[in-house]
Amino acid sequence: MLLAKKILSKQAAIAFCLLAVTAISAWAKMYSAPKTAAAGSSVVVTYKEAMASPTENKYWITIIDPGAADSEWGAWVYVEDGATSTTLKAPETPGTYEIRLHANYPAKPYEVVQRSPLTVK
Repeated sequence: MLLAKKILSKQAAIAFCLLAVTAISAWAKMYSAPKTAAAGSSVVVTYKEAMASPTENKYWITIIDPGAADSEWGAWVYVEDGATSTTLKAPETPGTYEIRLHANYPAKPYEVVQRSPLTVK
């Protein structure tokens, strides 16, 4: 009986971990974006589903140097509730950048929920 309980406990723990990893993976891919852009061009970020901010909070998105602190930003915009895409302007200077989606502003102003690389040519 004790062995059966241990096996069931182990199976429950594994199932929980798999569920958590699946949930995190789904949450981590909230948008798709181009990997490259011309300097100064429009960069369209497309959301997996219509965006819905928690009450009294907003999403915002920016293009920034990948080594910059999460509290820094470059070109940025608020993401409107119901948006299925957002357009940002690529930096004028060629180089490596990062698109960052922040959630829960102003409660957690620098909570990055997704990052993706962008090469500006």
